[in-house]
Amino acid sequence: SRDKLTKVMHGYEVEKINVTEIYNQIFGCNLIKEKHELSAEDVVIMNIDNIEILKNKSFPLLNRTLRHTLTYLHLRLSVEKKLVDKFSINTKKHEMLSAIIHKSFGSSNPEDTSNRVFLLSRKTLLNEFNHFEVDMNIFQPAIDITDTALKRERDEIIKFLERL
Repeated sequence: SRDKLTKVMHGYEVEKINVTEIYNQIFGCNLIKEKHELSAEDVVIMNIDNIEILKNKSFPLLNRTLRHTLTYLHLRLSVEKKLVDKFSINTKKHEMLSAIIHKSFGSSNPEDTSNRVFLLSRKTLLNEFNHFEVDMNIFQPAIDITDTALKRERDEIIKFLERL
């Protein structure tokens, strides 16, 4: 399960993963019957504007946390995919986002330095995506960012990627 989940945690991956199977295995149940497949590419192309994961009136804090987590995931995967594709990054040697950023903008010229600093200073991109917890890789974003600040940062990162 860990290796399969990792395929959905890097923007350069394309393999579809049966998340229903993983969910039922992790929680030791057969609660979800319908097969749900997801790839990192699906997350990158997903429109996350105004998304409501849970009923906001019933679960406002949990919905906010899940929206923020999805936004972080979307941004990280988008940045990874764009940089790996544009700069032909060897993901066997440069697997994590910080290594991909350093490889993409590795020179000391002012433009590379500015690009590297921009990406490495983003709150949404600071924590490495894969955190090893017992036997599972999980995404642990900071949850202390306001909706407004997150939207502003998201917009800045998307514009940055569009300019590349």
